[in-house]
Amino acid sequence: MNKTITAAVATAAALALPTAATSKALPQLFGAVGPGNVLTLKDKAGKPIRTLKPGKYTITVQDQSKTQNFHLVGPGLNVKTSIKGRSSSGWAVVLKAGSFRYYSDAAPSKLKGSFKVST
Repeated sequence: MNKTITAAVATAAALALPTAATSKALPQLFGAVGPGNVLTLKDKAGKPIRTLKPGKYTITVQDQSKTQNFHLVGPGLNVKTSIKGRSSSGWAVVLKAGSFRYYSDAAPSKLKGSFKVST
């Protein structure tokens, strides 16, 4: 019986390896809204986002403001954090070609940014 269990575990492990080895992590973007009228969207190196290629991304937003939020809109996309309270949010998104804007709904003319997605 031990040989059967060992063989089953070995087979399952062998089948799982190709999937794990071939899966790619999504590119990550980091948004922040905080005290002091700060609203940013950066890549993992900390550089502000200006242009991106179309595709799937993971966006993590740290909302440290009790009176502002992070709202991202663009072709086929409309996601936001709450204006009231602080939170952490994570979104798996598909960015299509076009223009994207991010802003705070509480101060859209003051706290804002934008980027383009193109090939």
